[in-house]
Amino acid sequence: MPKPPALLLVAGLLLHSICALACGNEYYTSGEMPLKGGKLNARYLLQNRSDTEWPYWWTGFGDNIIDRRNELFLRITGREQVIGPVPWQLIERALERHTDYKLLSDFAWYELRVGNKRNAVRLLERLYEQYPDEYNIVANLGTAYEVTGKNEQALTLLKKAVALNPQSHHGSEWIHVNILEQKVKARPDYAAIIGLGSGRDYSHWLTGKAYDKSIPPDSLMVQLAYQLHERISFIRPPDPVVGQLVLDFADLMAIARSREEAKEFYQYAVSYDQALSATAQQRMNAKPREPKEERTTAKTTSSGYTWLYITIGALALILLIRLVIQRKKV
Repeated sequence: MPKPPALLLVAGLLLHSICALACGNEYYTSGEMPLKGGKLNARYLLQNRSDTEWPYWWTGFGDNIIDRRNELFLRITGREQVIGPVPWQLIERALERHTDYKLLSDFAWYELRVGNKRNAVRLLERLYEQYPDEYNIVANLGTAYEVTGKNEQALTLLKKAVALNPQSHHGSEWIHVNILEQKVKARPDYAAIIGLGSGRDYSHWLTGKAYDKSIPPDSLMVQLAYQLHERISFIRPPDPVVGQLVLDFADLMAIARSREEAKEFYQYAVSYDQALSATAQQRMNAKPREPKEERTTAKTTSSGYTWLYITIGALALILLIRLVIQRKKV
């Protein structure tokens, strides 16, 4: 993998403090998932597609976001980017001039990404007052609240965003909502975000018979891959949420593709949460098998049939003996 430019490394270190950023929504730019024939090309989640492209899951920036923020700043203010934080007065003037709200929303998103969280929240709050049902603005304000630790407010807005546009981000925003629902709990259970239940009997899970979601495993992998792309691009290890979600992704990979392909993702999950080390190792070494209760049931059923046959045979023998005795009496 090529090394990122020094400017990106510096910016990445500045963004290390952004510990919970998830899904952003832009009007004028968009990224592409590594899909092939409608299915996820998992090879490129952790590997380069070419010498000029980053892996889809990369902790850093996929492009020079500072240049993009400055380009947007020029378009909404007519000025070159100032050194240091953007004065709020310049942003407020753009609001007063009724500058394109889509440009302002994108600018707020990039302000958030470069660490100017206060400007981002204030701008998105103002835009939300004017466009309370505009999906991108609702979702971005929810994310901005999450970044600033206001998880309850974030959850309310993300639920509203999902109601406005259930299919956004490949229909994956329900995962973001579930993350926030766990984060607001006193004792969060990150395994409940996706709720695969693969930890109950992983060897049985490998048979594929324990999967009970309404969405096919390959489709759930696409949704989860997107959400992880958004989080990993900002969150450096350690992080238990990312660790658990990658573990879930590996479990899906194990039944939808192969356990051999899943191993790389189990190892990546551990890189985000060392507490998952024993779990990941056990899953990489496990062998598929039917659960004990099923084998016991089968054995019991077989035994039950055996006794039934014996009973029927005994009754038939008794009837035959009685019939012979009756004929002798005659």
